[in-house]
Amino acid sequence: MTIKIAMLSSKNAVLDAIKEYNNQGYGIFLKNYKVEKTRKYKIRHNKSLYDINGIATAAYILQLGEPSDKIKFNVNLETVIQEFKKLGFEVVEIPHPLEHLVKDEIYKRKAIHDLYGGQEQGGISTPKEFPVIFIFTGEAGETHGYKDGWSTDDHFSYTGEGQNGNMEFTNGNKHIRDHKENGRDILLFEYKKKAGVKLVGLFECDSWNYTQCIDTEKNMRQGIIFNLFPVSSTQEIDNDITSPEIDQKKETIEQLRAKAITSSMMTGQRQESDNKRSWFKRSEDVKKYVLQRANGICESCDKPAPFKKKNGEPYLEPHHTKRLADEGPDHPQWVGAICPTCHRRIHSGADGMDVNKKLMAKLELKEADFI
Repeated sequence: MTIKIAMLSSKNAVLDAIKEYNNQGYGIFLKNYKVEKTRKYKIRHNKSLYDINGIATAAYILQLGEPSDKIKFNVNLETVIQEFKKLGFEVVEIPHPLEHLVKDEIYKRKAIHDLYGGQEQGGISTPKEFPVIFIFTGEAGETHGYKDGWSTDDHFSYTGEGQNGNMEFTNGNKHIRDHKENGRDILLFEYKKKAGVKLVGLFECDSWNYTQCIDTEKNMRQGIIFNLFPVSSTQEIDNDITSPEIDQKKETIEQLRAKAITSSMMTGQRQESDNKRSWFKRSEDVKKYVLQRANGICESCDKPAPFKKKNGEPYLEPHHTKRLADEGPDHPQWVGAICPTCHRRIHSGADGMDVNKKLMAKLELKEADFI
């Protein structure tokens, strides 16, 4: 079999593909070209967005001819993106859901899946192209024995999936349990009757418990309850669990790093009464380490901290490079200690995404030195 290296060099072929896309509609267009819908990157033309794989496939065929059993096109996404840019087309990267969806806003569930993908039915949805897990809660779940809601220690109890028989750590349940290890953020939505679903916020699975509950056929079975903490809540309790900062000096940087890594991956079965304190304590382990690692120098701009705190320590802010919220514990490779100016620049600046990517590269190199 001959492998033809496809090089897209005809702007007219792309324009003809876009015209065909508009005439047929994206569903029929993608089906005719046997292309699966993609969501991470789009082509923008005349203010409209187009499926990058679909347009690329059609344009290659229009330019180079129909592939056959003996000839295949060898194309990768990076090559496609660069070729479109060389031809003068804008390639748009769809933002992470946390950069687009707004807390407490109400959305149509179908619109969320049209943009990001994921299963459109059930309580747990796992898009392929974005590092997130969408979970949905509402009164309808009670039919299957689900009892979700806020607990006394400020965490949200979320019932795992499975309508009949014992719940197991497969499919969506496994995704929630292992979300930190797999680098996926959990976004919780609440059904608001006919209005749609409201984004409750970003959550982290701290632990899980087995419980007895009924299934759809009213039989008792073993269920799974996930203990989810709202990530933004860690600042509210910060003073309750933080040991005096001067004590941080008693531990070496290696000891702090070991504790941070252990804490970032620690999710498991635990007594409910221990949930709140243990979760925030582990968040502090990561925070202490990255501040010590920075040693008073912003890990983004490499400038000294702008001022000192009342206890004499340099003031830097922990920033989570993989999501907008800064608080939740994760592998310290993805958490940087940066100055307030860089922090605001990343969140609000026109070049914030690029600054964040450069910070991620710096942190990766720093952490590599410890291995």
